[in-house]
Amino acid sequence: WSGEYPLKQQFENDINNEHLWLAIENDDILAVIALTTEQTDDYKRIGCNTNLPSIVPHRIAVHPKAQGKGIATKLFQKAEDLSIEMGYNCVRIDTHKNNIAMLYMIEKKFNYKYIGEITLSGRGPPAELRNLYEKQIPEL
Repeated sequence: WSGEYPLKQQFENDINNEHLWLAIENDDILAVIALTTEQTDDYKRIGCNTNLPSIVPHRIAVHPKAQGKGIATKLFQKAEDLSIEMGYNCVRIDTHKNNIAMLYMIEKKFNYKYIGEITLSGRGPPAELRNLYEKQIPEL
């Protein structure tokens, strides 16, 4: 994350839209994830069918003291569970190409399929190159 992202307003919007999920232990927030259904037009530009309803995780963060305890795994599982609950069969996620920890989770731990490289519009210069992934969620 940079000093320009995420903004406090984005978290407020996540709360107001009931997209923000928290991992809490003993009244301490250990981690957050925003689970939305909003797919940017940037996904379309590389051939993604954005008409296919999908859960789209954003703003995933785990407090340093809580890292290595499986909390990020539970957040990813929540995204997949929510996809099933909503009758969707896809989770899509994009991340910065240099976010090694997130790339490991997406590629190795959860076996998301690499779709392609996108440039997020609307984030201001310089444009960020990001990897887009998706995972098909089996129906129950």
